Amino acid sequence: MPKEARLVRDQLEQALFTLPKDPQAPTIGLLIEEAIEVALEIEFTNPVQPSAEAHAKDTGTGELAMTLSYRVVDLASGGPEPLEHEVDGVNSPEAAAEKVLGTKLFRSGRKADLRARVYFQRPGMPLSMVRLYAKAIKPD
Repeated sequence: MPKEARLVRDQLEQALFTLPKDPQAPTIGLLIEEAIEVALEIEFTNPVQPSAEAHAKDTGTGELAMTLSYRVVDLASGGPEPLEHEVDGVNSPEAAAEKVLGTKLFRSGRKADLRARVYFQRPGMPLSMVRLYAKAIKPD
């Protein structure tokens, strides 16, 4: 399933960036972004990964620790180039952004509330990106 979800996500991202100029494009774009988030959730809730030992690092205490680094792109920094931060020692893109930016962010939201993009790569998987927003969209 994760492979199919990745293919769907790639197709959705391509559709998002090739939307024609149309009065309904913002609404369609928002729906596509939500579908991308769902595809990401599917992709990472049941990933097919090699054994943990194959990608774990010895901590020196005899324990094995998974290493996962997050790159947080601060879109609200206001400069011509957004600031980027490397974060280790957290277990989710949201936690990485909160550690760096000091505020709770959400995976769903409006484009106007987009605050960060977080890039990460799980062992044996392609590079992934999550968009995080200042305010969550409340379901109707």
